[in-house]
Amino acid sequence: MVFFAFSLQGCKDDDFEPEESFIKVYDDQDMQSNYFPLSMHPTSDNGYLFLSAKNGSGIHLLKSDALGEVMWEYDMPSNYVNAVPNIIERNGNLYFVCMDAVGLFTYVMQVDENAQSASPSQTFPTIPYPLYVYDNGNSIYLQTYERESFKTGVYSLNSTMDQIIDSGLVDVQVDVEAEIVDHINFTGKRFPFFVSKTPEDDYVVINGFNNYSFSGVFLDANLDVAGVYNGAAFDGGLSAMLPLGGNQFSIARFSYSDVYLNPNASLSPTAIDIAESIRGKYLT
Repeated sequence: MVFFAFSLQGCKDDDFEPEESFIKVYDDQDMQSNYFPLSMHPTSDNGYLFLSAKNGSGIHLLKSDALGEVMWEYDMPSNYVNAVPNIIERNGNLYFVCMDAVGLFTYVMQVDENAQSASPSQTFPTIPYPLYVYDNGNSIYLQTYERESFKTGVYSLNSTMDQIIDSGLVDVQVDVEAEIVDHINFTGKRFPFFVSKTPEDDYVVINGFNNYSFSGVFLDANLDVAGVYNGAAFDGGLSAMLPLGGNQFSIARFSYSDVYLNPNASLSPTAIDIAESIRGKYLT
C-alpha cells in the first residue's frame, strides 16, 4: 500500500477544484509487497510520476492522472536497484538515479512515459553507491559513498546528467558500507541523506558520513570542505535543511529518537561545530 497526499498551496478553502488537493491511497493486492515513496513529480499532462522503493531494493514507477488515478505502473528489471531521491526534470525529460545490482555503480535513468518504462541514459561505472540527487534548477549534484577509500563523494553533473563537471570528497575515516547497505535496502537504520545549496550559490550542503559521524558539511564552489556541523557519531545530527539566505537556515535535527526544529537558525558555513549545539524546539 502506498499513501500520497496532494496539495497546491495559496488557495482559499472554497476556490479549489478536486484535482488541486486530495489524498490518494494505492492498494497492491499482493500483500507481500512493501513500498517506500522516494519522490513525486508533476508531468507534462498535469499528472504525476511517483518513484518508490519496492520490497527493499526494487524500483517501482507509478504514473497517475491529475486526479491521482493510476494510468500505468512499471517495475524496473532486477539488475536496477536502490533508486534515490529525487526525480529530476531537465529539458522536458524526467530522470532518476539508481544502482547496478552487481557492480554497485551508478545509472541515470530516463523515464519514457509513452513506453511506460525507464531505461539508462548514462552509466557512471566508477561512481559506486549513489545516495541522493539534487537539482535547484541551475545545478545538479549527486551524493555517493566511495567504498574503497571510505569517503563521501559529491559530483556536479551537467543539465542532461551525462557528464561530470566537478567532484569533491569528504573523508569518513571509517568503513560505513554496512550502514549504507542497511540504509539502501531498508534492512536497518535509515539515514537522512540530503544535498542542498544556498540561495547565493556559494555553498553546497551535504548531509552524510564524515569524520566518524553523520554530519552536515558545507562545501565551497570547488566542492572543498568549508565547514562542518558534526553529528553525534551516527545517533545525532541534521535530518533536514532549507537554506533561507544570508546564513539563515530552517533545520530539523535528531538525537537518537528525539527530533528538534528551528525554523530560522543562524549557521556559519565556515564553522567547525556540533549539530546538537543548534537550538531547536523539541517535537517528540
